[in-house]
Amino acid sequence: MKKLTLTFLLTLVAVAAPAQEIFKLVRDGAARAVNNPTSGIAVTMIAQFKLTTLNYIESKARNAVPGPAAADSLLDNQAYYLSEFIDLYIDEIVKKMPKDEKRKRVILFMDASKSNPLFGDTDTELIDSYMKDGDQLTPFCIDTDWERALAAAKYGLGELDKQKE
Repeated sequence: MKKLTLTFLLTLVAVAAPAQEIFKLVRDGAARAVNNPTSGIAVTMIAQFKLTTLNYIESKARNAVPGPAAADSLLDNQAYYLSEFIDLYIDEIVKKMPKDEKRKRVILFMDASKSNPLFGDTDTELIDSYMKDGDQLTPFCIDTDWERALAAAKYGLGELDKQKE
């Protein structure tokens, strides 16, 4: 039911919103946060990841997806699910829990990102740059199908929660 409601809402947004509305909203918000000198370090780091990822997806989508309407739809979809993925991730890592449990959850999100490529890019230096730097709040691959990654993360969290019971 929840998925049906989300699909319905996305359809309404897609019909009511001009092309790339969601993409532009997310990317512009990230750019504002990155360029705002009063943004905290965590906000800036997360926004920089979003900005880098969305710019990467846009550059790849223009060559990989036939037609501007399909590319716009892909960009909106990926921007939406990227935001949802990061929101869920942040919600999970700020919860009070033992350090080893938190580490399992971070690894789960990293794996969900890496295991669900969008373009199959082989330039690992580029796509894994946030994963290689141990100081990132968002240690994820930028070549990710964020809709599939979110589904994988939710499934994995459910499995982790079952193990705790």
